[in-house]
Amino acid sequence: MCETPRTRYADCNGSETSEDREILVNIGGVKQVLYVDVLNRYPETRLAELANCSVDNANDLLELCDDYDVRKGEFYFDRDPDSFKCITELYYYGEVHMKKGICPMCFKKEMDFWGVDVHFLDECCKGSLNEVEEELVQIAEKVHEILYNDEGTTPASVSKRCRLFLWKLMEKPESSLLARAIAILSFLFILLSSVVMCMSTIPELRVHDAGGKEVENPTLESLETACIIWFTIEYVLRLASAPNKVRFAFSFMNMVDFLAIMPFYAVHALTHLGTAVTELASVQHVVQALHAMHLARIFKLARHSSGLQMLMYALKSSLKELSHLLIYIGMGIFLFSALGYGAEKNHPDTLFTSFSQSFWWAIITMTSVGYGDVYPKTTLGRCNTAISFLCGIIAILLPIHLIMNKFVILYGKQRMLETIAKHEIELLALKSKEDQGFLIESKLLWPLEKDERSLIKLDSIFSTCSCTPAEMCETPRTRYADCNGSETSEDREILVNIGGVKQVLYVDVLNRYPETRLAELANCSVDNANDLLELCDDYDVRKGEFYFDRDPDSFKCITELYYYGEVHMKKGICPMCFKKEMDFWGVDVHFLDECCKGSLNEVEEELVQIAEKVHEILYNDEGTTPASVSKRCRLFLWKLMEKPESSLLARAIAILSFLFILLSSVVMCMSTIPELRVHDAGGKEVENPTLESIETACIIWFTIEYVLRLASAPNKVRFAFSFMNMVDFLAIMPFYAVLALTHLGTAVTELASVQQAVQALRVMRTARIFKLARHSSGLQTLTYALKSSLKELGLLLMYMGMGIFLFSALGYAVEQSHPDTLFTSIPQSFWWAIITMTTVGYGDVYPRTTLGRCNAAVSFLCGVIAIALPIHPIINNFVIFYSKQRVLETAAKHEIELMALRSKEDGREEQQGPGRR
Repeated sequence: MCETPRTRYADCNGSETSEDREILVNIGGVKQVLYVDVLNRYPETRLAELANCSVDNANDLLELCDDYDVRKGEFYFDRDPDSFKCITELYYYGEVHMKKGICPMCFKKEMDFWGVDVHFLDECCKGSLNEVEEELVQIAEKVHEILYNDEGTTPASVSKRCRLFLWKLMEKPESSLLARAIAILSFLFILLSSVVMCMSTIPELRVHDAGGKEVENPTLESLETACIIWFTIEYVLRLASAPNKVRFAFSFMNMVDFLAIMPFYAVHALTHLGTAVTELASVQHVVQALHAMHLARIFKLARHSSGLQMLMYALKSSLKELSHLLIYIGMGIFLFSALGYGAEKNHPDTLFTSFSQSFWWAIITMTSVGYGDVYPKTTLGRCNTAISFLCGIIAILLPIHLIMNKFVILYGKQRMLETIAKHEIELLALKSKEDQGFLIESKLLWPLEKDERSLIKLDSIFSTCSCTPAEMCETPRTRYADCNGSETSEDREILVNIGGVKQVLYVDVLNRYPETRLAELANCSVDNANDLLELCDDYDVRKGEFYFDRDPDSFKCITELYYYGEVHMKKGICPMCFKKEMDFWGVDVHFLDECCKGSLNEVEEELVQIAEKVHEILYNDEGTTPASVSKRCRLFLWKLMEKPESSLLARAIAILSFLFILLSSVVMCMSTIPELRVHDAGGKEVENPTLESIETACIIWFTIEYVLRLASAPNKVRFAFSFMNMVDFLAIMPFYAVLALTHLGTAVTELASVQQAVQALRVMRTARIFKLARHSSGLQTLTYALKSSLKELGLLLMYMGMGIFLFSALGYAVEQSHPDTLFTSIPQSFWWAIITMTTVGYGDVYPRTTLGRCNAAVSFLCGVIAIALPIHPIINNFVIFYSKQRVLETAAKHEIELMALRSKEDGREEQQGPGRR
């Protein structure tokens, strides 16, 4: 079956009877001949049933096809012809392949219609279908999560309605402003509790009683008590209003909430049992363990952050890759620690005193932390170090890249789900105004199981056309109201020729969207030539054929509207050309699917940016050439100072300004070199006269440049308050401020406050390095990429912040048992966590206990993951912006060249005009 197709006829002898064993089908205007014995290979399919159905039984035929013509022996189906070609592969190869560009859910509907089971779909295509089905279920669950309670319907009793209101108030911040305010208040209490826990470890804030025994700081204890009271009230209210209390109590995040408040009451219970009990060593260990459990409250932030939830889902789905990472690192640590110990053990001052000490060296070497407390001293040991570092980097990068890809996919999917969920909620709101029954129908979906939801394909949510979900998404309506295979069926179809490709379309299908061009053409009288030529390019009355000089590939996508209620733009079609096609055929853009609108919007934005770039290069901000001489001079000066592309002189001035910026930066650096410092007769340090002269020349240039640009600016207020011009002002202002202070006299300049002001003004001179961004498209692209990646940068800071807090607190807790500990408090441990998670490892703070070193190894791995995951989307944004900037520059130059050629041609025509006359 799968290797070569079987012969069409079992007794194929070219006899006349073979004519009786074929049927003619018309799929969306595309005709195809199929053979009965081929179709009978899968008798449970619709085509096989149609082939074996009697032509005399009209009712059975109309249950299998949309219409039929007895005279032609033709069966009509309002289905997608491209999908049908894939479906027919089943009869020849025993499996179905879904072509690229076909919507998976639409193809699933086609398979259901033709009676082809999903298990015939090849494994390479099942993946995309399953992904789309999961996305639809997730969108539905997200919409349901925002709109409805877990029971799916509004409860009838007052007590249940109150419980539902309380549940939404405490659990769903999107439901109301009050719920959002409570979520923000809870977030602030979590932060306050974490800060209090850190401050309680600072030695300067510790309090002792009259006997010299350390006790809790009363202020911090009061704040901690207030936080715990809030957490307790929040947990009790959420538990009381939960629809399923058992599932609520045993969910991970709610167990974290419980662990965040339980230690407080446990410690208070133990302290109230009496001094004799609390002084027992075992009880003290329990109290310390309960105090350490306070760290669980940091995970409460995940309830209020979708970014942290994404991180957890990404790590959960990457357990295999994480295990590979641990295996690679573990094998490397064992191997290189053994080699290092063997190479270093004979050195008289060796630091590799044991195999466990070598383990610690291998960890900090392979992870590139390198605290410096253990290092090799022999040549072989140093060679081993170099190899272990390279192997460590490779062992970490390989699995990390896979985890990064999963995070990027999950991150993009999450953002898409949020966008589509909001869009669907807006559609639901609009639908509810038009049809109150729609919301009732959609609510009935939610009690169904996940598999059942995917089977009904969520039609009541995702339909966007004027038809009902059952009409549009399940099976098309019959083509003719009085379908009987009569001769009148000929009058209800039209033949269109799209760029040489012919296709038959049916009037009642086109009338589903009467405002479109095809529907108007179908209902237009053939006798009215003027109206017809307004709708088509040409027509042939004899053939009944309408001609259109349009793109046939785009037309295939347009016709999907009449069958599925939405339009999908295939890959390879220019988005702007497709938009023109939609405008021509009278199809509104809102029918375009969300997955395709993004690329269309991007291209539209690019075209606007190209137009702005050309306008920026060629014209002033007013858009027209000024009439007065003074304004023309101002425009000339503005282009000279601001638009290097306008002329060679402007480009030379831009290069000169760039050189002055570099020279000024070099002079500022050289003025700090001790060998170049100069002292006066009294031994007081003064400015180097040579460097000061160069600095003065640079400042004079910057001043002239700024003044000329300000004087010629079309809008001086906008010019003065733009970011780059404020940088230019800050680059020259310190020079004049310091100059003014030094000329006020020695008595004033010797004041401490004035000296600090002078130092601050000199530091502000570093702002001039940002002037380079005015002359570098790369720096501008970096700025735009970072600006568009604020959410990703926020995720990076959040991940790092949580990791720093968690591992610094753990490091502080496990290192307190060492007599020479370097971890004196949690805030002081922040520094260690920062240099460990970022793999800097200065070596001024490092762990000395075994548990502390294990914590350091885990913190490094978590730091690498926390940095790598959000960095990938930021890199993608930079690449996209950089590529777009290059395209914009090229397109703008091309447009300028075209405009120059047109102006030359116009000039020639004007010169040749009088001579011709």
